[in-house]
This record gives sequence, structure tokens and C-alpha cells, in this order.
Amino acid sequence: MGVPKFFRWLAERYPLLQQEIAGSQIPKIDNLYLDMNGVIHNCSHGAGTDVNTRMSEDEMMSKVFAYLDHLFRMTRPNKLLYMAIDGVAPRAKMNQQRSRRFRSASEAAKDREEARRRGEPEPEGEPFDSNCITPGTEFMARLTEHLKFYVRKKQTEDPLWAKVTVILSGHEVRGEGEHKIMEHIRWARTQPGWEPNQTHCLYGLDADLIMLALVTHEPHFCLLREVVKFGGGEKGQPSREILSNPTDDGFILLHIGLLREYLDLEFREKNLSFGYDLERVIDDFILLCMLVGNDFLPALPTLNIAEGALNTLFKVYHDTLPMLGGYITGDEGGGTFNAERLEKIMSIMSTFERQVLEDRALDVEKEEEKKARRNKRFGDGSASELNVEEKFDKDMSEMSETDGTPQVSSDPVMMNAAKRAMILEGGEEGLQAWKDQYYREKLGLKMGEAAPLAEIRQAYFDGLNWVLRYYYRGVASWTWYYPYHYAPMASDLCAGMEKLTSEFDYGEPFRPFEQLMAVQPPSSSKLLPEPFRHFMEDPRSPLAEFFPEDIPVDFEGKRNDWEGVVLLPFLDADRLKAAVASVEDSQLTAGEIARNKPGHLIFFNHAPGGAGDVQSTLPKSFAGLFPAKSKMTMRMPPGEFPDDVKCFGGEDSVFPGTKIGLDSPSGFPTVRTLPVSGALKNAGVKVFGNASKKESLVIQIDGVDKELVGDLTGSGASDIAAVLLNKRVQIKWPYLQEALVVGVSDAKERIVPVPGKPNDFASKPNNSSEWGAEMQKVTSEYLAKYGVAAGRSNVALHCRACEGLVRHPDGSLQKRFAKTEMMVPIQLVIAKHNAPSSRMEERPALDAGEAAGDFQEGDVALYLGRSYFGALAVVTDVSPSGLGVSLHPVPLDTGVSRRILNGVGQRYMSGGEIARKLGVHPKVIGCITGAVWAQENAKAPRSERIDIGLNLKHNGKMLCVAGFCRPTQGDKPGWEYSQEALRVLQEYKRAHAWVFAAVEDIDDMRDGVNIEDVLADLPESGRLATLKGTKAWLKAHPIARRPLVPTSSQVATEEAVRALVATTAGGTKAAKVVDLEGVSPLLLMKAVTEGSVVDLYAGGDFELGDRVVMVGDSGQPSFGSRGAIVAIHSYTDAHTQDSRAESVEVLFDEDFVGGTDLHGVISSKRGAMLPVAQLINLSHPPAMPNLGSAAPKLVVKDAKGDLNAPTQWSERAPKIQREPSPQPRLPENDSKGFDTTKGAGRGKMKKPTTKGAGSSDTSAASPAPIPSSTRMISMLNNASVKAAEAKAATPAKKAPLSIKELEAQMLQMMTPPKPASTPPKTDGVSKKAPMSIKELEAKVLAEAKGSKSKGAPKPKESPNPPRMPRTKKPVDAPSPAQQPPLPSTPAPAPTEVARATADKSADASSDAQPSDAESAKPQPRRMIPRFLLRTGKSS
Repeated sequence: MGVPKFFRWLAERYPLLQQEIAGSQIPKIDNLYLDMNGVIHNCSHGAGTDVNTRMSEDEMMSKVFAYLDHLFRMTRPNKLLYMAIDGVAPRAKMNQQRSRRFRSASEAAKDREEARRRGEPEPEGEPFDSNCITPGTEFMARLTEHLKFYVRKKQTEDPLWAKVTVILSGHEVRGEGEHKIMEHIRWARTQPGWEPNQTHCLYGLDADLIMLALVTHEPHFCLLREVVKFGGGEKGQPSREILSNPTDDGFILLHIGLLREYLDLEFREKNLSFGYDLERVIDDFILLCMLVGNDFLPALPTLNIAEGALNTLFKVYHDTLPMLGGYITGDEGGGTFNAERLEKIMSIMSTFERQVLEDRALDVEKEEEKKARRNKRFGDGSASELNVEEKFDKDMSEMSETDGTPQVSSDPVMMNAAKRAMILEGGEEGLQAWKDQYYREKLGLKMGEAAPLAEIRQAYFDGLNWVLRYYYRGVASWTWYYPYHYAPMASDLCAGMEKLTSEFDYGEPFRPFEQLMAVQPPSSSKLLPEPFRHFMEDPRSPLAEFFPEDIPVDFEGKRNDWEGVVLLPFLDADRLKAAVASVEDSQLTAGEIARNKPGHLIFFNHAPGGAGDVQSTLPKSFAGLFPAKSKMTMRMPPGEFPDDVKCFGGEDSVFPGTKIGLDSPSGFPTVRTLPVSGALKNAGVKVFGNASKKESLVIQIDGVDKELVGDLTGSGASDIAAVLLNKRVQIKWPYLQEALVVGVSDAKERIVPVPGKPNDFASKPNNSSEWGAEMQKVTSEYLAKYGVAAGRSNVALHCRACEGLVRHPDGSLQKRFAKTEMMVPIQLVIAKHNAPSSRMEERPALDAGEAAGDFQEGDVALYLGRSYFGALAVVTDVSPSGLGVSLHPVPLDTGVSRRILNGVGQRYMSGGEIARKLGVHPKVIGCITGAVWAQENAKAPRSERIDIGLNLKHNGKMLCVAGFCRPTQGDKPGWEYSQEALRVLQEYKRAHAWVFAAVEDIDDMRDGVNIEDVLADLPESGRLATLKGTKAWLKAHPIARRPLVPTSSQVATEEAVRALVATTAGGTKAAKVVDLEGVSPLLLMKAVTEGSVVDLYAGGDFELGDRVVMVGDSGQPSFGSRGAIVAIHSYTDAHTQDSRAESVEVLFDEDFVGGTDLHGVISSKRGAMLPVAQLINLSHPPAMPNLGSAAPKLVVKDAKGDLNAPTQWSERAPKIQREPSPQPRLPENDSKGFDTTKGAGRGKMKKPTTKGAGSSDTSAASPAPIPSSTRMISMLNNASVKAAEAKAATPAKKAPLSIKELEAQMLQMMTPPKPASTPPKTDGVSKKAPMSIKELEAKVLAEAKGSKSKGAPKPKESPNPPRMPRTKKPVDAPSPAQQPPLPSTPAPAPTEVARATADKSADASSDAQPSDAESAKPQPRRMIPRFLLRTGKSS
């Protein structure tokens, strides 16, 4: 089916079908289906690629992988990803495949020859032959292996891929890709566990996919495709890329549910005798669309979509349906039709044949008159030199010279002069003469020979049956095909159709090599194994007649080149199979034999335990998987669907339990949210930029949402304001987007909230005429763009649309509303969404008990703590005390990138200085550096102009090529040019000096350069060759790849970027992984979703050279990738006209899938242009909170069992030796952004994995070793004794001490008591001398021994004698009973709740705690353990 024609017709007739999407607007998708051939073609030879472009297979596969991941992350399927590649097609499709490949090969050869003639440089190596994208080729076999590796890689490394089942139906599995997808859905619906309300998304560019999606009768179905632009091309646009905003994805969703509702509005009949059934109407719609052509049948001659054939056809169907006695299709189940009812429709359509041909003839007459006025000069001997009568005679003579060979037109022409005379002057006899001539020319009949109408009618009738069954139930016959290049006239098709029947022989599919030979031109014979090639190349081959050198293409009745009919002879399948069978297997390699056999479906599922090692198929770009965490299994294809099982279509087509309309799933729009009606009108809807000339189904809004205003319908702004101001509503009907109402207005006044007083309102008077004009503009735009007639409205709401969610540091998610407001008629606003998206739900701050937040083991996040800010974190443990994470520390920013990028400057010169150096007039510089339009002569149409300017600047849009020119610095307007620009201008002048001379001689460049005048000394062919050669030189020059950017952009020079690449080429040494415990979820930042969730820490201000980390979840590059800013681009806000930086170009540290070469500046694929909201600045990090005791705890381990934190998500990584690194704790005061009462605390430190001498002594310390000390051992064991006693005495479990209390006690234990000022009374007992160090040791050890007898753990003796702190005078050592308890291992204090419990328990032993007064007194000198010095609380 003609893709642009049908898709454009559908979109213009039903304007709301297309939804341009952003991140949050894609609905929740369960199953994603990819028609992979569209992906492969786009990534191998996409639109706009030069004919001589060369691309390595590695580059091609990297593009395929990047595109796959982009589609996957856009849709985020929850259950299934089905990737279908075209396998061997039915014989009916091979005719079309053969025509396409022969024609593309011919056109590619012509294009290369034309490029060679123009002098364009030809790259080395063989050009990519797109015909290799055919089952059975080596390329397709390698592609399957690449895809198998990539899927397993993604399921190993990416949690989004890990949660879905992936099915790959490769080229080895028979059937077209889109029909293999239908086969999967067809069989899946028969399974007991089929969920009726699951959602489906199908990616592909073929318009047939729209029909196939309708066939399923699954209402929750959408099609994803790139934005399609029609007409206009890029006339008048500079021949250089304009850097676009990276947030523009360029994709649309086509909602099948909306299409179903449109068809319901158009065809609903209340008085049908057989009962109205939308599902049966949809089946009839699909059959009627087949009459305008598809991949298996040609269109009927007078049914052309561009001429309004479908509009006429459906009007006839609508008017005739009540008289048919039933629906055309489905009486005998899906995929069947009633021939008698179809004949009635076609009989009415046949009455329009003469009118269609007359209109076509008149259109051609008008077009030729227009051409005649435009072209007064004609070429040598062309038909244009003939007058009307001479052209008529010439056409008649050509028509009469038939010898049994089909007559073709070599150029697009709707109708020649003789045939126009037949139709316009011959009446009914003229129509019959036209039909006779049609069959004689198209079938190659001799004069007087009757057309085989019965055979053509039966063949076309069989084709309708075959195609309808193919859509609904699968292949009816693998061997059937329509044996003519042209379709019968509608009047001949309907004659006796009711008596026709069809039967099919199922047959068997072709083998891959049989199809390869059937569809490939001789120029692609190398795609087959060597023993088969002579069948296509040798003129003595038994198949030689099927591979002609000259390929006739018939353009008659066609408006465009691509519509021409390729008249290739139909293959004889028996002869072809016999030729292939003549090649023995012994002549083929094992790989070739395998490629010629049918294959299996491949299922991929995540395997956390590993599924063996997998070697990379692209070792230069990707490492292998050791092991892979993806299991791959093979299954046989399901086979054809049985006739006795209910399938798509017919009675009860919708699966039981399916919810539609207001009950539709989130993200699937419905028009039922408002009272509406529909009517076909010529509304001039501008779906593709130009007003449609055909009818559109205009939706009329018949009332206001009652839930929005209640009983106030029809009231003014003053009455409605109190109800709606500061309320949230839904706008952008029917897709619905939440918005905040900030004003209500009518013709008299506008009411807004008083700033700072949301419950108070202020009224501002309105100018009624201005308000009415603005309201009329809004409603007119809605009608012109969406085909929605809102009608007259007396009230408008002023709303700010929700732009997404903002994640705050306390873990909360809040909706963010736009700064600018829009005016919306009240009848296009509804009170609430019928199915709000769970992705847009707000969330309060994390509670104290939410130690894990919404993190799970294996999640990847960015660490926000001060010590390792910006490090990639992998959650390794989830516990009530907090999260365990592994960090990959970020190297410190030394400022190297900033110094390099800002240290290389350029000298700029004025245009006058450049002109003096080149020896030309200054105006030449101003013109040459812009657009210079050249044409053959002054009368040439604008569409034939060629731009031969350098396009280094665009005055109107204030764009320039960075590093080559810039606006003049100062108040005087103008441009300055760099040394690089001078070099390019010098090269251009040396190569094509005539351009400079021509520009200097022309006074007014607005008329362009007429090469007829400036190159008058050359013949016409020489002039055109010179012009094309100049254009070819410009396209081949490296400057052609540099884009135009806003003049406000900051872009590093190319030399500076290359210097930075050279400086960082060696990379940096990977830091040792650090493990932390007790991490609050508030310290971890998940990836942000473009268009949905942004983070307050992301974005901000950037400077050239700043180090950044990727926090977006696009996968290109991966989350956590780091790089340096090399360009900062500003865009103008459409509403405020303010210029602001919204995107930056980043040079990342490593290549990645989907990376760019920064427009040719670097040789590697390390560049990307990203929105600032997807980056965090590492050079100037945001103000982070002071965590105090909530800081995580460092975990010290040996190498055994340790895992390395990867640079992206992974469940396994190489084991490496840990390097202990301290985690400083920061005071709680002045914490910014965090509420210290929320989130997890420090948590409990894990014990070492290996035990040895002194392991218990160091388990509570920092990674720095602490000297062995008996005194420290005593203190720790005394704390254990006290803890055991307290536990025994108190039945209720006490919470452990807080970190703050623990540190205070440790400091007090290390401080000797202050000597008393007055000696205590001894009641006659002499003063006891102070104990010596040895006596103190003995006493401590003795008391510790006594504690052991009470159940306390025995302290471990140390071979080293303890040392007392030095003081000026010996003092009495405190007894152990006076010392506060200290646990042997720091107890966890993860949350504020735990701290509060610890504070309560501390009241029972307050005598052991130092008072505030004592803490404030001067303390004598004491020893401080090293780990306390790092905490910042040593004093």
C-alpha cells in the first residue's frame, strides 16, 4: 500500500490520530513489537545519505543497537519485546520485492554514475548493497548473531531489559516480519492466561501496520513511527544542518483506539435492520481499503487515494450499508467476505469511472497550460515543441503501433493528449474506447484482440480473498500470486462477482536461496553462494529471461517517479526450483547449507544465576559477557492457525473483559470524556503544515464537563472563579494533560489569585473585543490543527501545564507547572483524568522508617554524599538499618579540561580584512559566507535552485558555524571571521573562482546567480556540470558537517577539543571500589526520565570544560558516564523570548553506542548533545546537605568475595583488592535540602570476612590501623559488661546509643579526671599515694576478670603494656565502675526513631553521662584515636 498516500489520507481525515510525544506522554506499554526491517534500513542507508557513503558493519550494527535501545527506552515495555525480521515471504509478495530490488539496483547504479560524472570523490571499498537485507544472505546471518549477543548483553547489564521476555524471529523463520507479529498475537490470544486489557505498541513505517493493528480488534494498541513530513522539502532552507533541540524526539503515536472511535462517529447507524456492530464496520473498512492497492494487488485504475477515491468509496458504503442486508465481511468468520454485497458497492463505484477520468484529463490540461506559460523555450526535438494537434497525432500513432508488447510511458504523465480527447469529447463511447485501449496497452494485446476479462476478474477476486485471509488468519497459500501487473476496471470487476468462488493450494514456502534468486537483480548475484550466480549472470542460463538488462517502468497515470510500475516478467517457480536443486550440497559450505534451512524462534529471559560465557560479536566495540545473565532457548514457530478456531474478526471480535472508552488504560485517549458528535467537513485541517483539500471528520463539542462546573454551566467568570482558581484540571483534550488554573476570564473581566493570598481573588477588566478576538484565535487553531470545533465560549481558563515531576532532596516528588500560561476554552477542559498515569503520581518525603526508600538490590544510582559525590552506586544490600552500596569513586576534577578548552582561542577578523587578503570586494565575503542561490536561468522555478554558498551564517535566524564566524563584538552590527574561515574561503576560491567573480558582478543577490549569464562561454551541458561540480565540492568539504548554532552558543574550538581528546586518551586509573552501609536513600539519586522526572540537583549553570556525569536514563550514554562540556547552546523560549541554555555537547571519556563524532571534530564516537536536565556538574557541584551522624559507614573487607562497582548496572563484576578509604562525617548544623529527621542513619558495620589476631580490636575502627592498647581493650570490654548488665536488668529491649553519644563517651574515657581542689577527708586515715602505671594495669585486669565471672566476655590480653596519658601531676585513676559503658562494636543508629529510643534509655544511667557544665570546663591534654580525628568531633 502506498505508505505516504494512505497515511496522509488517514491523518487528514481523522486529525486527532497523531500524537507527537514526549517522555511522560507515552502510555504504559506491556508488549512492544518491532518490525525490524524498518530499523535495519534506517541504520544502513537512511534517508539523506549520499550515494557514495561507506559505513563499516561495526558502525552499522552500533547504529542498529543504539536505535533499538532508544525505542525500548521510549516505550519501556513491561512484559514482552518481539523483534521480527522478514523471513521468506509468500509468492504473492515476491513480485513486489523483485520489482523494488531491481529498481533500487538500477537507480543506485545511475546515482553513482551521476556522482562520478560530477566529480564527487568516491570512497574506498564496495558500496553497501541494501539488497543484502534479504533472507539467506551472509549479512542477515551475521545480523542474527549480533542481535543475539546484544539482547543477552542488555539483559545482563540493564534492569529494564532484564524484566521482559525478548523474542527474536529472525530471517530464518518464514513469513514477513509484521505478519509474524500478528501470528504471535493470534496464538497468544488462545492461551488461558491472556490478559484482555494489556497494552500493545508496534513500531514500523508501513501503512499496512495500521490495517493489521485494526485487524486484532485490540483497542489498547498504538503505532510508533517517526514524524512524516510531506511536500515542501527544504526549499529556501540553508544547505546545512541547523542544530536542533535534543529534547525533540521526532516520533509520533498513532492511537488505534481513537481510530476506532472515529469510525464509530462516522458510520454509526441507529436504524440498521441487522443491528449496528462497530467491530463489523472495522472489518468492512479494512476490506475496502484493499481496493486502492497493497503489497499483493495493484489498485483499481480509477481508485487513486490522491484523487479522493477513499472518500468516495466510504461515502458509498455509508449510504448503501442499510440496504445491503448485512455487513460485507465476517458472516463466516474473520477473513471472509460476501461477494454479492461487495458487488453492489463496486457497481456504484463503477458509475464514477467516467467522472474520475474527466477530472484527471482536466487536471492534466491545466498543468500543461501552466508549464507552457512557464517554459516558452523548448529543448531540441522534445514533445514540448509540438503544438496541441501535433502532440495529439503523435500520441495516436504511438497508441496504434501495438504488436503484442505492453506499451509504457517513460515519464510520469497522468494522461496523454489522445486519451484526454477520448474522455472529454467521446462521451460513453469514449469511455469504452479508453477501457479498450487500457487493456490493449497494459496486457500487450494486438489490435482487435479481446481482453481476457474473466481471467483477470477471477484472479483479482482470488487476490481479495487471499489478502483478507492473510491479514486475519495467516497464509492461505504460499504459492498463489496475482499474475498481472495491472488491475481490472471497477465496472469489469463487479460484473458477475457474486458467482465467483476461490480455492487455494497451501503449498510450501520457498527456501531462502530460492527466494534470493527470485527477487535479486543480477548486480546482486554476489549475495548468493558461488554455484548459484551463473543462473543470474550467464545469458545462456535457463533463467536468463527472468533477469533482463533493461527494466521498463510504466509511469502512465502516475504523478511521481516512485509510483511507476516495473514490468518484470513473472518467475516460473518450477524452473527456478529445479535450477536451485541442481546445485548439490557438496558444492556448498556448512554455513551456506545452514543459511538455506528454516530456523527457530529465539526466546531470551533474564538468568540471575548466569547462563554461561558469551563472546562479543563486535569485540572492538563491546566486551564479552563473563558470564551472561540471559538464557537463550529455541522454539519452533507455531504454524498456521487452524480453521476451526475463532480468530480475529467476525462476531464477538473484542476479547471478553476488554475495557474501552472511559475505562481505557492510562495513556490511551478517548473522545468519550466529553459529549461530542462528528461530521465530515472541508475544514482545511493542517495536519502536515498545508491545509487539506479533502474532507475531515470534525468533532463537535456539544457541552461542558458537568463535573468541572456543576450547576454553573453558562455562568460568567465571577461565578466560576471561586470553584476553579488554584485547582488542577485536564487540558489538551483528548490526550489530557494536567494543568493549574491561574485565571478565569470572560469578555468583562479576568479574575486571578492575589499574590501571597491564594484564597483571595482580584478582578481585572477585559476589553471585550480583544478578548473575543483572542478566543476566536484559540478555537480556530484547535479546528485547523485537530479538527475539533469547540463552538462559542463565554468563559476561558488560563492554565499552566504540568511539565513533569521534580524530585526533591527529601525524596518527595512534586509536579512542576510551566511558567507561561495558555488560554483554553472552558468546554475543552475536564475536571479529572479518567485514567491518570501512575508515572505522574506525586510522593511525599520519605518517613524515618523508610530505610530503603524504593530501592532494591541491584539498583543503580548516583551517590550524593560529599566524600564521593557523583560516584556510581550499586545497591548491594537492603536492610532495616539502611542500604548497602558499592561505590566507584569519581576522580577529582583537576581543572585540566577547563584550562585546555578555554586556553585555545582564535583570532577573528572583519569582513573587510578577509576581503583584502582574498583580493575581492567586501560584499563578496558577506554573500559567499551565507546562502548563494544559483539556477540555470532567470525563469527557472525556485524548486530547481541550488545553494552554492558556504552558509557559515544565517542573518535572519542569527545562526552561525561556531569557530568560523561570529557577530561583531560591539554595538556595530556585522560579522567577524576566524583564520579557519579564511582558509576555507581561500580553498573555495582556488577550486571555483567563478563563484566569487559572479557574486562580485551581481548587484542584487536576491535574484540569485544565473549560470546562463555568468558561464555564457560554456555550452549548456558544461554549465550544468560546473554548477553540480561546485555543489559536490561543497558537500565533500569537512566544513559541510559543521552545523549552524545560535550565536549565543559557547563552543570550544576544534583544536581545543582535539587537544582534550589527546590529553585524556590514556584514561585515568580506576579507583578502588568503596563499600558503604547504612546509606540513606536520600543520598542516592535515580536516573531522571526525560519529559517525566527531573531532579533538583541536575541541570544548572555550566561552563566550557566542566566535568559532568550523565543522570538521564536514555542509555546513550549509559547512566553514570562522565565527560567534559565542549559546547553550550541556548534556545529562545517561545513564550518569553528569553534566551536560555537548554542543552550542551559533551565529550565523554569513552565511546558508547549511539555516540557521535561531534560533527566530524573527533575520530571516535564519544560525543553527545544532551538536555542540561540530564547532567550533574561535578566541577561545580550543588550545595549538598551536612549529614552529621546520618553519614553512611565505611565497610572494610579483604579481597575475598568482594565485587567491583561497575561503570553501569551489572550483577557481576571482577573481583579486585579493596583499598580502605575513610568516610568523613559532617556536622548536622545548617544542613541544606535534607531533613535530618528523615532517612536512614549510619547503620551497623559489618564484621570482617576473615578472622585473625586482633580482628575484634579493629572491627569498630576506621580503616586506618589503631595501635594495640590494653586500656582500649579494657574500655571496650567494660562497655560490653555494662551493656550485658543493662540488658539483663531491663526486660524491654533498649535501642543502641547514637553515634553522637558514643563519640562523647569515647572522648570522656580518654580524658583523665581533673584532680580535686581540696583533699577529701580520710577520718584519720593517711593519704593514699597515687597508683603507678603497673598497679593501674593490674587493677583494670583484675576487675575485668571479675566481670567475666558474671557472664561478661573476657578481654583479650595484649602483649604490649598500656601507656597512660601524660599529665603534669599523677592522679587517681578512675575505677571501672565510674567509667561509662562502651560497646565493643559501634551499634547501629540508623534512624531518628532509634536515636529517640536511645535517648530515653540513656535517662536511666544519666550519672554515667558528663554534664554540659563538665563538658564546658577546660580539659587536660589527652590522646585522640585517629578515627575520631577524622570525624571532626575531637574537641
